[in-house]
Amino acid sequence: MLIPVFYILTGIQLIHLIRLFTPISKHSVSNNPSRLPFTVIVAAKNELSNLKELLPLILTQKYPDFEVIIALDRCTDESAAYLDKLRTREPKLHYLDIQDVPAGFNGKKYALTQAINTARHEWLLFTDADCRPASPYWIESFAKSITANSSILLGVSPYNQKSNLLNKFIQYETTYTAMKYISAAISINPFMAVGRNFAYKKSLFLSKNGYAPFEGVVGGDDDLFIQKYANSDNTEVVIQENGITYSEPKNNLPDYLMQKTRHLHVGKLYKQKNVHIYWATTHGLLWLCFIYLVLAQPINIGVISTFILLILIKGLIFNLSSRKMGYNYNPLYLPISDLIYGVLYPFVGIRALLLRKVKWK
Repeated sequence: MLIPVFYILTGIQLIHLIRLFTPISKHSVSNNPSRLPFTVIVAAKNELSNLKELLPLILTQKYPDFEVIIALDRCTDESAAYLDKLRTREPKLHYLDIQDVPAGFNGKKYALTQAINTARHEWLLFTDADCRPASPYWIESFAKSITANSSILLGVSPYNQKSNLLNKFIQYETTYTAMKYISAAISINPFMAVGRNFAYKKSLFLSKNGYAPFEGVVGGDDDLFIQKYANSDNTEVVIQENGITYSEPKNNLPDYLMQKTRHLHVGKLYKQKNVHIYWATTHGLLWLCFIYLVLAQPINIGVISTFILLILIKGLIFNLSSRKMGYNYNPLYLPISDLIYGVLYPFVGIRALLLRKVKWK
């Protein structure tokens, strides 16, 4: 009885992989010759050490016209003193030292709103303090992707690679997430972004009254903004090596679970949440079905061969997709990561749905 179910679930997952990979594989890198001015915005909360590493990489970008605004969200470290000293020799650098946040307004969103209102340029490029541009041509990569209709640009932000198992799973999950939102933005409708690497027009933000519809929600300055205002006509993707930012991953399970809970907590507000639940459910059911058939039934060579073939295809598609997006995902640990994602990851999602409130920091 379960064997036909296994083959159906395998077919569903294979179709899903093909649907993700096809738009990414066919996408060509834009090369718009115009060099419109940009404002780079970073919201930071007690991130002095990260700002000391990040700002030299941004301020030395090989781009003719840009400014940098750091929005400090109620910092208690020496970030303001450092920025005040640095800006005396860096005319591109500006900062806002925000100590008070209106009631009902999420702190990070308020800091970003103040920075956006201060920005001199139409195009706003966002990243986080713990991110690092992969190239001095990061801003240029976004500028090249601007078209006549685009108001939003979605980039990719992998995590730095480590040797531990948690990091192998983070690499898998980040690549899978990037495949989903980049593919959707190219082929159907964009549904999310990563705040570590995306851009949009200031006029779009102001015309939509900014974060007003979700200003009190923790997170969502990227995802929920895209959910409400992005469509297939006004959104482009930036998938090339020079356009990537790399982030430092969480090094222990509790910190990672807190981070993912925050991300998934916002996901319950997605318009397409039922679609994502469907794919996650079929993913988990396939693994449970396979494990049961292997342990509780006589060995079925067809089932085992089919599942191994699916894992090999998935590893190949993950690797090819990551290369197309500008980095290299090593699929060696994909089987165990895929198992964790399918069987254990849903519990993180359930916890996120049940929590009423989460914190940024």
